[in-house]
Amino acid sequence: MSDQEQNQERTTGEIDFESMTQLERDIHWKNNVYQGEVKQLTPRALITGLMLGWLMALSNLYVGLKSGWGLGVEITAIVLGFAIWKAIHMAKLTKNPLGMLENNIIMASAVAPSYITSAGLVSAIPAIWMLDPDFTMTWWQMGIWMMTILFLGLMVAIPLKRQVVNTNELKFPAVVPAAETLKSMYSKGDEAMKRRPHLVLQV
Repeated sequence: MSDQEQNQERTTGEIDFESMTQLERDIHWKNNVYQGEVKQLTPRALITGLMLGWLMALSNLYVGLKSGWGLGVEITAIVLGFAIWKAIHMAKLTKNPLGMLENNIIMASAVAPSYITSAGLVSAIPAIWMLDPDFTMTWWQMGIWMMTILFLGLMVAIPLKRQVVNTNELKFPAVVPAAETLKSMYSKGDEAMKRRPHLVLQV
C-alpha cells in the first residue's frame, strides 16, 4: 500500500481494496479482522453443530425426497445454537455465554452433515430409480458415490472461494443472510432484544 493510500485511509477511514494486491489484503485481514484471541473451535460448538446437522440432515432428506430440492440450514443452525446455549447459560449450567464465532462454528459444522443429503441422495440416485425401477445400489457403492462427490466439492470449493470471495469480492447469496442474522443475534440494544424471540419463533 502506497503512502498516499495510507494517508487516505487515515483521513477518510475507508480502505481502497481494489488497488491492493492479494497479499496486502491477506495481511490487512490478519491484522484488522482476524480475532485469534477469541474462542472459536470449542468442543461445545462442534458437538452442538454436529448434533444439529444430524437432525437437519434427516429433515433435509425427507424434504428433498418430497420436493427434489435440498434446503439451506445456515440460519436455522445459528438461531437454534444461540437459543440452546442461551437457555443453558441462563440456567447457570455454564459460566461463559456462547460467542459469535463459536456460533459460526456451529453453523459450519451443522451445514456440513446436512448437505451430505444433497450428494445424490435427493437428486441423482432417486432420478435413476425413477428411470430404471430395477436399478440397485449397495451401501458401499452409495458410500463411494457420496465420498467422491463430497471430495470433489471440497477440492473445488477451496480455489473457488479464494478467487470468487477473496479476489473478486463477490458474495454468496446463502451466506450473506446468515451473517446478518448472526450479527443481529449478538447485537445490543432494545431493537436487537425484540428481534431474538421472533427469529426463534420463525425457525
